[in-house]
Amino acid sequence: MKNDEFQQELIDRRAMGKAVSESLWGIYHKRPDRPRLIFPSRRSGTLRVSEQESKILITQWLETQGHWYSIETPTTEQYSQSGANALSARIDVTLHGESEDSDRRVNIELKSGTATSESFRKDFEKLLRENVAGVWFHTLERANRSTWRTVEAKISEAFDGERANVVRMSHTVVFSFCVLDPPQLVTFDLDFSKDFDEQWPGLFRRAVDHPELPGWWRNSSVTPVTERPKDSVRRTFGGATRKLMVYCPEIYPESFVHLSIKGESYRIRAYTGPKRFKTWKQTGTPTTSELLSEHRFVHELDVSRERENLASEREYWVRRTIELNRQHSIETSS
Repeated sequence: MKNDEFQQELIDRRAMGKAVSESLWGIYHKRPDRPRLIFPSRRSGTLRVSEQESKILITQWLETQGHWYSIETPTTEQYSQSGANALSARIDVTLHGESEDSDRRVNIELKSGTATSESFRKDFEKLLRENVAGVWFHTLERANRSTWRTVEAKISEAFDGERANVVRMSHTVVFSFCVLDPPQLVTFDLDFSKDFDEQWPGLFRRAVDHPELPGWWRNSSVTPVTERPKDSVRRTFGGATRKLMVYCPEIYPESFVHLSIKGESYRIRAYTGPKRFKTWKQTGTPTTSELLSEHRFVHELDVSRERENLASEREYWVRRTIELNRQHSIETSS
């Protein structure tokens, strides 16, 4: 049975997202009542946050609620996602109405970090074409303005690639974005029986917006949706270069650095410290999305309106860097 109203009676998808988020927050912040699941550490000492933790917690929640479920469920449709031959794909978790595989009620896809646009598209294709009520549960260790802009751009590109399925489907997908530090749950529904362009990205932006970031969409460099053709859902970082002064110990512990971003291309420039006047890309993160996903900026300042010439106006940027280092008590060598 593929009736959304009936499926919602079987399970409250938002309540599930809230319960799983609470457990993830407990684990991450080591609360006394946390589950015994832990986030493992990489060799670098940083935590590895993935979709595997949410998969375990979702299945535990379904178990305690008395629901039938399966994991890595073969799809009913065939997909050509990794090559020329059409094959069955896999759904991360599927909720069943009874102990029969044919009675599929909700498909759940899990994601962590910002990933690639193609990774988003593949998962959305499954959620759309299987024509079963869906859940998109997405874990982010941290999220700032840049993170949310990256997520929006990648989801928009994914939906753009699946436009035909967006138009012909009629079920709903509940989106839950769980941010670990500080705890934040962003949730909204997309109803594909209604006009998609009236829902996306407006519902996402309203869900993300909160008192700590008033009006940040209006102040961002992303072109407003009202300025784009209605028949297109593609949004990128295109346009004017974004310019930031950031402090990230993982990238450059000695000092603030200048970060220039345009689309998926970026450059880091140092004006003090051992890499004085050097320009580079961080090893292991060749794209903007990967940089923002892997590294947390302890301090971030938009300097787009300040002097633009980074080469001929070095003295200005040296003074600006020293000023920020002093302001935030960062020890540096010039």
